[in-house]
Amino acid sequence: MKIALCGRFNTDIRYQGGSAEVFLSLAKGLSKKHEITLFGRGKPTKEIINMCKELGIKYFYIPSDSYINILIGPVRAFILLRKKFDNFDIIHTHTGSYAIASIFFRKKSKIVTHVHEVAIFQKNNIASAIYLYLENLLLMFASKNSDLTITISNYTGELIKKGWKIKNIKVIPNGTNVDLFKFKKNEKILEQYGKKNYKLLFVGRLTRSKGILELIDSFKYLKGYKIKLIIIGYGELYSKVIKIISLYSNNIKLISNIRNKELPQYYSSANLVIVPSHYESAG
Repeated sequence: MKIALCGRFNTDIRYQGGSAEVFLSLAKGLSKKHEITLFGRGKPTKEIINMCKELGIKYFYIPSDSYINILIGPVRAFILLRKKFDNFDIIHTHTGSYAIASIFFRKKSKIVTHVHEVAIFQKNNIASAIYLYLENLLLMFASKNSDLTITISNYTGELIKKGWKIKNIKVIPNGTNVDLFKFKKNEKILEQYGKKNYKLLFVGRLTRSKGILELIDSFKYLKGYKIKLIIIGYGELYSKVIKIISLYSNNIKLISNIRNKELPQYYSSANLVIVPSHYESAG
């Protein structure tokens, strides 16, 4: 079977999160029995490129390093899919840009739209708000014209079912590679942040919906205590977070360029993991 998988690539600029991990995990698993072609958003890291070479997977991508590139993404995704179309039996998409582009090929291929998140609007900047609205809109129209819509939780499934009036929905939770989490404390991390300090850990996108600003603001009440907050992530609030944590430079550490396989050592070395999100799609 010929399958086109369309989603986000982890890039040298940023780690794209859970949807990228699912997108790449599907490629690895399906490539054992099927002919896979990847269509990504953002230039893939060398690690992903090497994976594709090892598995014999063809890959293509559209730029994703600015809001402008994201906003014109649907047009670029359509042009790329049309140019590289190879009589795919299935086109399985994970982003709004590719999802809306895929429905133009529904007479030739079965279309699957994978919805990882239904964005709930917060007080974002104008560019971010436009992007979130567009992403929701594209996924909604694509889902209405897909053969199947996959979502990651009953919570998200209900939002789609009621809000988007989508009937053909399959809930498939994101998996976790339990072998990756050995829970062995990393001595270097313990030394770096002080063995006697109580270490708090936040991992996620630096967006308002993740509650990162409230988390940092609450930290002012912990001055004088031997507590370190380690923030791992990147996002639209990156510059703002840097400015704010400069007030707590001795107590808060921001790490933006970390690979997924490195996360377990931070989880296992922390005393407490904090998830202050306003909402989570997997809820």
